[in-house]
Amino acid sequence: MPLARPFDETLARMPRAEDINGPFKVEDFVDQHLFQIEIQNLPNFNAICTAIQGLSGNVGADRLTEVLNSISANVGAYLQVPPGNHICFFVHEHGAALNVSERPDILGTLQSIFDDYCLQDSNRSRTGNFIRFSYSQVETCVAVVSEGMTQEDGLKQAALYATSIHHVRLDKPCVYGLYAGRTHYFVIWSDPVAAYRSTQQSYSEPQALIKYVASLYNPPSFHLTSSPNATRDGFLLLSHNTIDAEHLTPRSDDSAPLWRIEGLEGLYRCIFSGIPHTRCTRVYRQVDPPGVQGAPFIYKQVMGRLDGTDPVHHEMKMLHHIHEDGYVAGIVRGVEFDGEPIDISIWDSDELNQWNADKSHGQVTSRRSSAMVYLDTGAPISKGKTVLDLVAGFFDFVEELRYIVERREVVHRDISPSNIYTYVKSVTPQNPTALGIPGNMLNPSANQPTFINKYLLPDNRNLPRGLVGGLHMAASYQPDNDQAAEILRQFTGTPLYSPRAILSRTWIPAPYRFPSMPELQGEALQVYHMLFGPVAYEAGHEVYDRNNTHTSRLSLQDPPLYRPRHDVESLYWVIIDILLHAKPERSEDSPSRKLTEFEDTLNGRTYRGSDRTTYLFYQDLDWWRQTLHPALGPVLGELLHKMTQQVGPEYEYLIDPPRSTHLHEAFRRLLLQAIVALRQQPPIALDSSRRVGRRSPYEPLY
Repeated sequence: MPLARPFDETLARMPRAEDINGPFKVEDFVDQHLFQIEIQNLPNFNAICTAIQGLSGNVGADRLTEVLNSISANVGAYLQVPPGNHICFFVHEHGAALNVSERPDILGTLQSIFDDYCLQDSNRSRTGNFIRFSYSQVETCVAVVSEGMTQEDGLKQAALYATSIHHVRLDKPCVYGLYAGRTHYFVIWSDPVAAYRSTQQSYSEPQALIKYVASLYNPPSFHLTSSPNATRDGFLLLSHNTIDAEHLTPRSDDSAPLWRIEGLEGLYRCIFSGIPHTRCTRVYRQVDPPGVQGAPFIYKQVMGRLDGTDPVHHEMKMLHHIHEDGYVAGIVRGVEFDGEPIDISIWDSDELNQWNADKSHGQVTSRRSSAMVYLDTGAPISKGKTVLDLVAGFFDFVEELRYIVERREVVHRDISPSNIYTYVKSVTPQNPTALGIPGNMLNPSANQPTFINKYLLPDNRNLPRGLVGGLHMAASYQPDNDQAAEILRQFTGTPLYSPRAILSRTWIPAPYRFPSMPELQGEALQVYHMLFGPVAYEAGHEVYDRNNTHTSRLSLQDPPLYRPRHDVESLYWVIIDILLHAKPERSEDSPSRKLTEFEDTLNGRTYRGSDRTTYLFYQDLDWWRQTLHPALGPVLGELLHKMTQQVGPEYEYLIDPPRSTHLHEAFRRLLLQAIVALRQQPPIALDSSRRVGRRSPYEPLY
């Protein structure tokens, strides 16, 4: 693989904070965390100080912008920075061009970029302020105190602005920001570890504000504020008729920035950006693949914890294990990027101000950057063009998950819409040896999962309709091995789609009724026999002794151990989320209270939070039909109802447990039954937009 590093190699060898004076305390921020410019040597120093002191009690956005631009002009001149590279501050209102909810009061960008932006009259609001400026061109964000805003809210808001830059700037791993209160201010620093603040600074002591602006020009050597490894190369306009909008980042509206990545050919655009201050996963898709055929490269960068396994290295270890006898179709292939991982460990103190720290991950003091390239890709499963395409993709996901646990003893542990794809495409490298791609990633395994295309395609080719990726949280399923079991008891996954027991960290209070394995008849049974054989069908039958169960969850060991069925439960949450929000092409949303209630329930799922999903498992068939779009209720209602019956019980209460893939078997039967029925009907084309479960005063609610 061509050498390429997420951050510049020379920066990687520079001293770390802990090598200098660490661990830092909050009171060290101004002296250790900012560029130590000799501020008294600045041109017009006295006038700058007077202007800063005049902000106290009178710190509106317009006035602060004027002062910041005065500081920037003098710092730029003192450092002999070309005028086009000066930092220019301007008042910005409403959402930026990336359709985010955060509304920064002041943005800072390069003067040359601002001059070009000002040429468009449409970039001005009715009030004369600027609007629609892309975060991909922002260098810093400023939050200004407003009526009713507390200091803590202001600090959080400033940090939130900074994370918006993290989301879209591949070349900007770390960001400075500012919160300006009425009589004091705080300098903000946001990196892949966390967001931090300085101590409270008075406007009567202006040095910190000047050093904040100077740090935008020349940060301390151990601050990785920019990465020469990535270079912005224009924008991908949605108005261009060749653009496939389904792969654009969710934070894109008018345009998406394009990037060049050192060591890789072509241009890349962001298709996924994870939550800052956790693993900060970002995924980029190649726009023009000159060196490959079939599909573009997918570049993935992750910031892992230093006290844990490198996520990329771990994912590659899992992929090599799965593909050890040749590649398994339907499971993504990858190649790890060469180069030293880069550590970020700037702050180490009990006074960490980590506003975005995830309770499930806890506070960390350092992260390590690593990267990989995927050789397979596809469209997000939510972009299925027909109902049959969606259900067929779900069938293949079940088979792929069953395959890796039965043949490789691997559980995925993070099934979410971001990690499963449809309309699968694979890279065909012209020179795989030069790219460092091993033979097992190029030659197919003799044993493959059984895909639904074996039934759907006229020539019965066994090709996948679904692709499983994102195996950075995958684990070996060896429950009798103490070390493996310890890993299986750790929390992992995306909360919205996590299994109930794994998310809450305890088993549900009591078992539901254990349903029988679904029975197939007619053509569905014939198709099952064709795909898997009669022996597999008979072996799939299981009878559960409802009288031979643990009577209390006190008999079960906490925290729950991740079982193979939990992968299927995660897939269940993805399935109902996607299908309940699906609507036929050119149809109305048909909002309902039931859909809104489901959305509130799903979005309210949190780590160690109370389980609010219980009511779903007591709903009858009519409820599912009415919650779906009216045109899809008769088609999909029975499928969702029966899936819910299978997922509902806590099988851990069974003293004689079912086989590890019993839920995979139940789902493949239900999905196959639905696929056979859908194939006999005219295709139901789906709208590209997501159905919204809003409550409208003008439409009937059901």
